[in-house]
Amino acid sequence: MINLKSKNGQRLIASGNWLWSLFTINFSFFIINFPVILTAIILFNLKLSTTYTVLLVIVWLMLSVFTIPGLVASYAAVQEWQINGSVSFFKYFFKKWFDFQKNYL
Repeated sequence: MINLKSKNGQRLIASGNWLWSLFTINFSFFIINFPVILTAIILFNLKLSTTYTVLLVIVWLMLSVFTIPGLVASYAAVQEWQINGSVSFFKYFFKKWFDFQKNYL
C-alpha cells in the first residue's frame, strides 16, 4: 500500500492531479467547440451554393459564440485554477466561459 502522506505519496498525488487537469482542460475545451468542428467538417464537403453560404454564416456565428470565448476562458481558468485549484477544473472553466460569454457578446 502506498502511504500518500509521505514525500513520494505527495509527489504521486501532485502528478496525478496534473495528469487529470491536462485531461479535463482538453476535454472541456473539446466539448464546448465540438459543434463548430462538426459544422466545419460538413462545410468542407459541400459545393458552393446557398447551403454553403448558410453553413458558413453558422460557422462564423459559432466561432464567435463558442470558440473565441472558450479559448480565452480555458486560459483564464487554467491560470486561476493553478493559484487556488481546490475544486474541479470544470467548475472554473464553465464559470469563466459564462463570464466571457457575457463580456464578449
